[in-house]
Amino acid sequence: MKAFAIWRDVIGIPEPHFSASARDCTVGCDCDRYVEVWNIVFSQFNNDGHGNYTELKQKNIDTGMGLERLACVCQNVASLFDVDTVMNITNKVSRSPVRTMKSPIRLTCRSASSPTISALRPS
Repeated sequence: MKAFAIWRDVIGIPEPHFSASARDCTVGCDCDRYVEVWNIVFSQFNNDGHGNYTELKQKNIDTGMGLERLACVCQNVASLFDVDTVMNITNKVSRSPVRTMKSPIRLTCRSASSPTISALRPS
């Protein structure tokens, strides 16, 4: 209860975020209350693709958020394609006379912009 009081009274999180009805909600349900922003993967087994698992000699932990997820959260948009930088590219390509369909344009924009945003350059 102490944590609840701090969130409500000190930080100012509104009461509906703590409703009793939300206890039935879990990550991955259809209510969209939870959004995965950061994930941690503990790799312990190798799957051979046929349902057989063997323990790895070198276990590891992979963690990360990803620039795309952070941009979506910071800009309060539902999709990477709605982030301002990607929208600029999509809008520019959409005005091109060779435009055919929006989906291939979006795929091309993401493919072209991701290495550039990551400061990767061809060797």
